[in-house]
Amino acid sequence: MISNFTYRSDPVRIVFGAGAIAALRAEADFHKISRLLVLCSPTRTALARKLIAPVAERCLGFCETAGQTMPRDAFDRIVGDIKRADANGFIVIGGGSPIGLAKAAAATTGIPYIAVVTTYSGSEMAARWYIGVAENRIDGESVAALPATAIYDPELTLDLPPAVSASTPIRSCRAWPRKPCAFLARACRGSCRIRAISRPGRMRFTRPGSLGISAPRSA
Repeated sequence: MISNFTYRSDPVRIVFGAGAIAALRAEADFHKISRLLVLCSPTRTALARKLIAPVAERCLGFCETAGQTMPRDAFDRIVGDIKRADANGFIVIGGGSPIGLAKAAAATTGIPYIAVVTTYSGSEMAARWYIGVAENRIDGESVAALPATAIYDPELTLDLPPAVSASTPIRSCRAWPRKPCAFLARACRGSCRIRAISRPGRMRFTRPGSLGISAPRSA
């Protein structure tokens, strides 16, 4: 029986639900972000331009340099762009790679950002960040790396390739018990109670055949 427990909740504001992206402008207002940059991967540029339309007049530019290995030059570019534009916030749109870069940039510059999450990696809920590889790698862990708001709109995930939809929750769960059951336990830092609550979900994710892998829009 679980009796006593202690855990720290990270200060991330969550907006969830179908159509949640409509809250983007309100969230920018909430965090007083009036001069912003947009960070995304090159393949997500068209989607990013569409999604930031409600705050387009605040957008100072796009940084389309996110890559899978968290390249140091991409980090240098986004930090440089933030300083040159005198931005007081930014929006990141995408999954683990652009969000990982956003975390490093936020931890370095100290400005808030909004994460529009389009995959299930869960990176946005982990305070640890890194950029570069081998001798060029730098890393850290800080709540400053976390988004001010994370927007989860399930409709933005419907066009993911089935293999991505099926594999990203499993990759998140493989970190058990350090970061159990994807988002829930990542957000609550793995307390005993959260481990107990998240266990059924973790077992469901990892049970063969439990994940639908057909294209959602064709279902």
